[in-house]
Amino acid sequence: MIPRSSGIYMSININKAYEIDAEPKLWAKLYRQAAKDFAREISFFPRCPDGSRQKIAILSHENPDGDAIGATLGLYHMLKKKQDGKTSARIKSIAKPGQVVLHRNTGHDAMNGTADVIMINPGPIPQWLNFLPGIKFIKRPDELPPGYVPDCAVVLDVPDEDKLGAGKRIFDAASRKIWIDHHQYKDTDWQMDEWLISKFSVIDSRAGACCEMLSHIFYYYSKYASPSIHSALKQELNRDAATALAIGLHADTGGLRWSGTNCNSSLALATLQRAGANWTDISSSISQRSWAEQKFVAHFINDNASTFEKDGKLVWCVLKQREIMRFGVGDEVTPWTSNVLYQLEQVPDVQMVVMFIELPNNVTCVRIRSNYDWLPVDDFAKFFPPEFCTGKGHKKASGYKIFHGANGFGIREAARLFLDVVKREGKFR
Repeated sequence: MIPRSSGIYMSININKAYEIDAEPKLWAKLYRQAAKDFAREISFFPRCPDGSRQKIAILSHENPDGDAIGATLGLYHMLKKKQDGKTSARIKSIAKPGQVVLHRNTGHDAMNGTADVIMINPGPIPQWLNFLPGIKFIKRPDELPPGYVPDCAVVLDVPDEDKLGAGKRIFDAASRKIWIDHHQYKDTDWQMDEWLISKFSVIDSRAGACCEMLSHIFYYYSKYASPSIHSALKQELNRDAATALAIGLHADTGGLRWSGTNCNSSLALATLQRAGANWTDISSSISQRSWAEQKFVAHFINDNASTFEKDGKLVWCVLKQREIMRFGVGDEVTPWTSNVLYQLEQVPDVQMVVMFIELPNNVTCVRIRSNYDWLPVDDFAKFFPPEFCTGKGHKKASGYKIFHGANGFGIREAARLFLDVVKREGKFR
C-alpha cells in the first residue's frame, strides 16, 4: 500500500498479493480494504449549504470496449438502485435518472446528502451494447452543461489520463479522484508516477477485466464492511449491475477462455451469476455476428489482406478508412477488429498479431496481441519519441497511437516503422 500525498488515504496495489506465498489470503485482505476505502471515498457527500446536489462523474476510456462500458454501467446501477428497484435504508432513488441519496456516518449524527451520478464517455459506443439497461444515459463530454465540474471523478479501465480523450478536462477539474484499473504498471511507475499515487487508486494487473475488479469490490464490501459506514454500496449486487459487469468480464476475457483469466475471474463470475446475470444468454449474444461483420472478418482471413513474417510467427494487416466505409463498420471498429485479431491468433505457429487502423487527422491506431507471456507487447512506445507514438496496455494485449501526419507519410510507412521495432525488439522464438 502507498499513502496518498495527503497522508490520509491509501492507494492499494493488489499486485502485491501475487509476490508472496500467502497469495489467496493477502489478495482477499487487500480487496476487503479496497472495498471499504472505495466506499468511504465515494460516499462522502454532505448536503451543500445552498441545497445543490453533489456530483459524481463516472469516466472510462475513449473508443470504449465491453469492459469499459460494463464497468461504467455496473457502478452506475449500484449507485442508482437496489435489487429489483427496491429502495433501502442506505440508498433511496430520486425521480430523475442518475440521482441517488448517499449517507455518511460521522460517528455522531449522519449527514444526509444528495448526489447526481453521471456517466461520461467520448465514444463511439459499440452498437452491440445498446441492449444494456441505462446505456442511453451515457453522455459525451460535449453534451454536459457548460462549466460542469464534478465533486468526485471515478475513472474505470483507463491505463493513463490521455485515454480519457475529451473527458480528461472533467477528470482534472474534480476535487476528489478515484482510479480503478487492471492494466499493466511497472513497480517504478507505481512508486513514481505522481498522477497515480495522488488519488485513491486500486490496481490489479492480474485481473482479467475491470469489471472483475468491481465484482470483487462489491462482494467484499457487502460482506465485510462495518455497519457503522452508511454507504450507497452497502447492498447486494442488483441484476442490472451484475449483467453489465458480466458483459465486461466476458468481453475482456473471451468468455473466460483467454490467458489473462484465472481463478479470481471465476470467483467474479460466480458473484455475478448469484446476482442474476445470465452467463449463457450473455455468451450467446456476444457470439452472434452480423453478416456484414462476417464478410469483414473473411476479408482479412481469406483475401490475402494479412501479411505473415518471421516464418509465420508475426502476422499484420492494415485497415484503411475506405475499407471501414466499404464494409459499413461505423462505430463497430473495436469489436469487429477484435474478432479479426482473435481469428488470426488461432493460426498455427502465430505468436503475435498486429493491426493498423487508419483514423482521421493522420493518426493510426495500432492493436497488438501476443499468444505467449514470454512475448510481451506493452512496451514498444518507449522506442519512439512521444510526439510520434504513445500507448500501453496489458502484457499480451496493448494499443498504440501513431501520429504520422506531421512527418509527411501515410499509414503504410507508419506501419513499417512500427513493425521494424517489433521485429527487432520482439522476443520471438
